[in-house]
Amino acid sequence: MGVASLVIGLLSFFVSLIPLCGYVASIPAITGLVLGIIFLVQAKKREETTNNGTAIAGVVFNTLALVVLGVYTIFFAVFTETKDTVKNLFEDAISDSARVEHDSIKQEIKQEIEQELATDTATTESNPFEMSGSDESDSVTSESGDSAEVNDEAENDSEEQ
Repeated sequence: MGVASLVIGLLSFFVSLIPLCGYVASIPAITGLVLGIIFLVQAKKREETTNNGTAIAGVVFNTLALVVLGVYTIFFAVFTETKDTVKNLFEDAISDSARVEHDSIKQEIKQEIEQELATDTATTESNPFEMSGSDESDSVTSESGDSAEVNDEAENDSEEQ
């Protein structure tokens, strides 16, 4: 039983070192620990001192396998909780920053619209009859070759009559 405890202990210890797959080693580790303890108790009753080293090594390796599994369990429990907390904080920060950015863009657009409306209102209030075309005068040559300056509005008025 001492050799069986040692073999199971070695296998359980090395399998327990594999993250997330090591939990498979928990049942053999407990079995090997029980076998090693039973062998040591029986050897003490019979007052045998031979072959106790293999049973002691088996108990040690099985205990180490269970300790490694316990450390992995605690680590993953804390890491998962911390990961969720960090993820929530990160998502909150992103949504807050997006909200602030959205509000600032909205404010900029509102200001631009107000500026455009203010300039359009000022233009129409200063000269309500002015058309939004070129204010330049066109030069027209008459039949006699004289050049006359005619405003666009004057041309439009004469065409309507």
